[in-house]
Amino acid sequence: IIHAHSRDDFIFATKAAKILGKKAVWTDHADLKYIMEKHNAKTLRHAILSLAEYTSKVIVVSNSEKAEILNQLEIEQNRKKSN
Repeated sequence: IIHAHSRDDFIFATKAAKILGKKAVWTDHADLKYIMEKHNAKTLRHAILSLAEYTSKVIVVSNSEKAEILNQLEIEQNRKKSN
């Protein structure tokens, strides 16, 4: 298992896990909420969203963080469907 704890680690650790055939686990310390709702770098947002598909688990620090991330993911999925 490769366990990442920060935004940059989410990207690079998940890529490494994918190459090595290992499971990736993320512990989010409010980075994902910031990226999902406020970050203007579309490339970073896209990289994290696409790599999220390869994670085995995402651990969050609170239920409110979980709700916010799920809400933003739903908005993102709806955008993809309308394009």
